[in-house]
Amino acid sequence: MAKTIRLPRITRELVQCQMCGYCIDVCEAHRQTPWESVTPRGKIYYLNQLDKAGFGLVDKVLGRKATISPDFVDAMYKCTGCGNCEEICHAKIELVKLWEIVRAWLVQEGVAPLPVHKGIAKKIATTGNSFGEPASKRDAWWPAEVERAEVPEAILYAGCTGSYRMQHIPAAGATILARAGVKINCLGSEEVCCSSPLLRVGIKDQTMGLAIKTVTKA
Repeated sequence: MAKTIRLPRITRELVQCQMCGYCIDVCEAHRQTPWESVTPRGKIYYLNQLDKAGFGLVDKVLGRKATISPDFVDAMYKCTGCGNCEEICHAKIELVKLWEIVRAWLVQEGVAPLPVHKGIAKKIATTGNSFGEPASKRDAWWPAEVERAEVPEAILYAGCTGSYRMQHIPAAGATILARAGVKINCLGSEEVCCSSPLLRVGIKDQTMGLAIKTVTKA
């Protein structure tokens, strides 16, 4: 028998939504998927129904319990977190924050994250970055003409994307700081993921450890 579903503390947000539908036209996920269920209004409607499910007279007589639909889980992860819906929301709901709360709840319920997210989490746990690249190449972006100070005034954190995919960005940052007279360095192979990819999909159990490691090394 399915267990009783208990939503996280999002009642205020669910009640705030006026179901006006202004968010639909600006939703990037809806541009790619012709279903309203992927839009903010659609997801809030589903959450409201899920909150009520299992408590009606017929539900109680038949012993029916609510279950989380795989389609809803999929809809939650189609959101890119762009924030367009939040900008246009008349009720001023912090929708991006709401989606992250719901995703974390889905992970706690054991129905998320998606397989691809589990793969990213595994890469971060084993290699310290979301791409699964070797730690020895973490600082390959460092400009040859910029001196790495032994006692730096600032540590330049490049992040996974800057270290392995868009290396010109941290390289430019290091060059600018050096020309400004700032003594800088980076953590090199000891730098690890900022954990943003994990937080965005609701995986919170690894984030604190990564944050502590980064701050300690810096």
